[in-house]
Amino acid sequence: MLGDFNRRLAPDEPFWREIDDGDPPNADLFGTSESKVSKCWDGAYPQFVDHIVLDRQLAGWIDKGSFTEQIYDTQDFPYRTLLSDHCPISVTLIAPVSPEK
Repeated sequence: MLGDFNRRLAPDEPFWREIDDGDPPNADLFGTSESKVSKCWDGAYPQFVDHIVLDRQLAGWIDKGSFTEQIYDTQDFPYRTLLSDHCPISVTLIAPVSPEK
């Protein structure tokens, strides 16, 4: 799942506990922005509200160090009221290669 959850997803947050309840079995979730600080708008909103949430199997496909946040340039600051208060995030997934049969 990915998108604008419009909420912080921390382990103690009720919504996160509800979606990361282990039901169905093996549905343990991983938030790619977990333990990261947003630098959007010069750090005005240090906690992410946009998220990429993966199950633990897909989390193993993450290209380590690929999490990025596209932040605004200082030249964008005069237009802040016209631009989104969110900065897009991304992560690269690398699917395992299946052996040839």
